[in-house]
Amino acid sequence: MIECPHCGYSKEMERHKIPSATKVVNCPKCKESFPFDSSYPPVNDDTDDEFRFDRAIKPEPEVKYCSSCGTRINIEAVKCPQCGGRTSSAAVGQGVSKVALLLITFFLGGIGGHKFYQKKYLQGILYMIFFWTYIPGIVALIEFIIYACKDEVELKRRYPQVSGLAVVISCVLMVVVIAVIGIIAAIAIPQFVSYQNKAHDSIASSDLKICKTLAESYYIDHMVYPVQQGDLDCSTSEDVVLYYFNLGGDDYQIVSFHDEGQTAYLTSSETADVDEYDRYDIVQEIRDNYGENLLVSRFHFVE
Repeated sequence: MIECPHCGYSKEMERHKIPSATKVVNCPKCKESFPFDSSYPPVNDDTDDEFRFDRAIKPEPEVKYCSSCGTRINIEAVKCPQCGGRTSSAAVGQGVSKVALLLITFFLGGIGGHKFYQKKYLQGILYMIFFWTYIPGIVALIEFIIYACKDEVELKRRYPQVSGLAVVISCVLMVVVIAVIGIIAAIAIPQFVSYQNKAHDSIASSDLKICKTLAESYYIDHMVYPVQQGDLDCSTSEDVVLYYFNLGGDDYQIVSFHDEGQTAYLTSSETADVDEYDRYDIVQEIRDNYGENLLVSRFHFVE
């Protein structure tokens, strides 16, 4: 029994019909050549009507792979003998390059570069659209590991058609995306930080005004401003430091700031206005005069 390892065609052969010194057998069905087992005892030089035997090993013909089912077929075949689909003209040496595929997947996989390289444009577009979710990047990392574990022949069989232009396009798109993200970040981040600072400062200013109102109400009731801890208790918002400095029964100062803000606010019994100062200067002054313990975020009645 002689069986073609390429297409599976087989035929019972009589030993005396196998030519002597046979090295290669040519399959009549798929036209592929394969080595002949020399241990099979040849007898004479008669040739069979179907299988053709050669005494010298011929160079293996160029092959390609069916893009539909992946079957290895002759380079000149127009249709795949396995699935009947039309085949591309890409030879085995023209398929995907493992090194290129790994590099593209590692550096451009998050935006679908390897999918464009494999001519899977729809998947590449989906990768590019959802790259900001980081899911395409995670999937590309998994694909990178899978590609690294496969040999190049298997990758060529699986991806017989590639697009070099798509790699260039992916690189350009990546540069554009990075540039756009950089521009947006350069504009949005400072604005966001400024907005946060203003929100924090607004909270500190509001707490100070409420405390001033309570101090003035106490004066109306007692004809004197609070002079001891129990006379005034001003509530504070989260991360706000609020000070009531008792300067005697006829005078006071109130200072407030937010731990993450940039402005400190000050008012006194002599004015209804609220003055603004740099928070870091006020913090340093309080640290020098009263120590670190008075910088805790809460209301402080300082006698």
